[in-house]
Amino acid sequence: MNRLLKCIQFQLKGALQSTSWFLGIYLVIYLFLFVLLQQLISSSDNSSGSVNSGFFLAGAIFVFVQVSASYKPNFNYLLMFGNTRRNIFLSTVSASAALSVIMAVISVASQFVDNAITKTLSKNSEAVYYDLFSILYKSNVNTFTESLWFLAMFIVIFSLAMLYGAMAYRFGKVFITAFWVVLGLCLTVLPLTIPVLNGTNVYVAALKMYFCAGVSGGIMLAPVNFIITAIIFCAVTYVLSTRQSQVV
Repeated sequence: MNRLLKCIQFQLKGALQSTSWFLGIYLVIYLFLFVLLQQLISSSDNSSGSVNSGFFLAGAIFVFVQVSASYKPNFNYLLMFGNTRRNIFLSTVSASAALSVIMAVISVASQFVDNAITKTLSKNSEAVYYDLFSILYKSNVNTFTESLWFLAMFIVIFSLAMLYGAMAYRFGKVFITAFWVVLGLCLTVLPLTIPVLNGTNVYVAALKMYFCAGVSGGIMLAPVNFIITAIIFCAVTYVLSTRQSQVV
């Protein structure tokens, strides 16, 4: 248990340091854009629309890059000091779970800030703040359900990043190249080539089903899909991590 706690402490310390740098840089850019936007609006006779910092998207990209990039060096470092592969995996999951909570809280807070800025800067007294949830879901949207959604989403992103790190550790450049090629195809070519049934693209329909978009109570159902996905990713990562040899 003492070994596991030390592994968690090491993983969490490194993750918090990189996250602090990310948040600091993000805040500087956010403040700069805020001042710029304020100047543009003050020189305009009329302004409307919604201010959205998009923290969730930036945070999701950071999380994936940070976890996947640190997987190999952290694994090798902890393994070099005699820690078991099981403890290394559990410490990675524990640190990721803690960071998921932090990123979810910040994501919710950023929406409150964006909403306040929208109301403050807009010269239209009836300005409405639009966010991800107002687009995907129509009911049961409140601070609690948003927090739950963000938490589950960050957990699945962390689990995907760990799986990516484990696969890259095991198969090297072959997997890395294949992963990004397939991802690029999924985001560009694939949506255009999948057949349309009953007027609906199957690809789009599958995404809507996974995110439970447009479904009553979808904002509470989607986290279930996210957690199930995260469990699958973590299970595969565990199998890989407990059977892989040390790679320098």
